Amino acid sequence: MRRFAVIGLGNFGFYAAKTFAEEGVEVIAIDTNPERVNAAAEFVEQAVVANASDIEVLQKLELAETEAVIISTGESMQQSILITMFLKELKARNVIVKAVSEDHARVLEHVGADKVVMPEKETAIKTARSLSTPNMIDFVPLMEDYMIAEISPGRSLLGKSLEESELRSKYHIQLLAIKEILPDRFIFVPPADYKFKDSDIIIILGRKENIDKLRSEDR
Repeated sequence: MRRFAVIGLGNFGFYAAKTFAEEGVEVIAIDTNPERVNAAAEFVEQAVVANASDIEVLQKLELAETEAVIISTGESMQQSILITMFLKELKARNVIVKAVSEDHARVLEHVGADKVVMPEKETAIKTARSLSTPNMIDFVPLMEDYMIAEISPGRSLLGKSLEESELRSKYHIQLLAIKEILPDRFIFVPPADYKFKDSDIIIILGRKENIDKLRSEDR
């Protein structure tokens, strides 16, 4: 069975551990707070009260053998940095760490974190973008300024077929799929003669600047 670890059971870590458990994978949850550990013990296979900034604890729990480790130690930057460093020394494969600031993120990357997440920043960006750009329903940022976005078709697309829309030739955007509300269905790789409706949600892939260009024509 796939095995994951979560270190730090604040809100972020707690719900990460709970989601792992709901997905049916084995998870070990670790925190220094007995109450948090007891709460997690209701749904994870192994819940441990321990100080994970001790390399001997990491070795004893065999955390380097897990498929991934999520570290979420709240405001304790020093603790998350130490745990990350020790796990990489132990050859852990996939260490994902929650950062509380840009400086914290840079240090975590320097000591070897495979991925650094800043949930508050990411949520703030998504919330602000959804409010400032009404037809942007959701987006997933990718590398090198690429993103996958869900948008509702604007004036530049409504009534046009995929071929007429010039999404690829004019905007350099790839249409991945369409969520139709009426009728309720999901279309992967729509045909060239598909015509966009105002009840559609389209899922596109492209550079942020090109997606912004498409959206700007609908303002």
